[in-house]
Amino acid sequence: MKPSRLASEFVLLLLVTGVATALIAQSALAQAFSVTISSPASGAAFNRGETATIAASVTSGGNPVSGASVTANNPTGGMITLPQTSTAGTYSAGYQILPTDPLGSWTINVQAVSAGQVASAHATVSISGSLIVSIVSPASGSVFNAGETAIVKATVTYQDTTPVPASASVSFTNPHGITMSMAVDPSDSSGKTWTGAYTIVASDIPAPGFAWPITVTASVGGNTGSSARNVNLFNTLSVSVSTFSSSAYTTPQDTFAIGQTVFIKAAITLQDGTVVSSGSVPSFTITGTSVATTPVTMTTFSSSLSAW
Repeated sequence: MKPSRLASEFVLLLLVTGVATALIAQSALAQAFSVTISSPASGAAFNRGETATIAASVTSGGNPVSGASVTANNPTGGMITLPQTSTAGTYSAGYQILPTDPLGSWTINVQAVSAGQVASAHATVSISGSLIVSIVSPASGSVFNAGETAIVKATVTYQDTTPVPASASVSFTNPHGITMSMAVDPSDSSGKTWTGAYTIVASDIPAPGFAWPITVTASVGGNTGSSARNVNLFNTLSVSVSTFSSSAYTTPQDTFAIGQTVFIKAAITLQDGTVVSSGSVPSFTITGTSVATTPVTMTTFSSSLSAW
């Protein structure tokens, strides 16, 4: 049975109406008023004291909209006005995170209003009160003798790895737990490294091998952070003695006859292996015999032998 002319016209009308509806919907979508956040990215991390730049673009039908009223919220719900920039349809403002702003998630809602049209978008970032502190030197387990100077270096950054300002308070603890100030290391152009120095004295070492827990602490704008590592302190030297039958000091000899001259070589180092070549002149005493019971001074340091 063939469809009637009336039925055919009805189907055609439906098709035409459907196409028209789709075109109208498509046109309405093209004219949609919208706002897009370009900064900060969702998931970004900020510290108290840092400035978060909030930037958004407003469009209608894909074209930039100028003169819109654009606002955002700060971490406590207050309003931030985003002025229009020199680029049409782009709005931006900076917000310095306060020491009293709450830690944790901050959902930034940006709303744009223009000619009765309203659009919004949001991005969730985090606010941290922790600084990233990492000790660069000395290495964990390093050894120092009394009289040596330990150079303490550490990097200090915000969570986004940008350096803290030079006004930050950064310090390390000496062997007695007393804080020693640190300053920005001028040799690091990034501004992330801080440095300090401490010369070890005998009273810092209650026993050979004493563990000195170096703790670097930093604070700025309500943010804090710290890092620690141990080094060991000594008030003893390492001495290695060899005896020879000639001043050539080539083949060690342990047994000597009466009348022979004994040549003594002593390699003296700090606990870290640094050769002691100056300072108090060492001496030796032969014990267990009547020979040389009084100290005999070793007057010369040989650079070629790295020994006295």
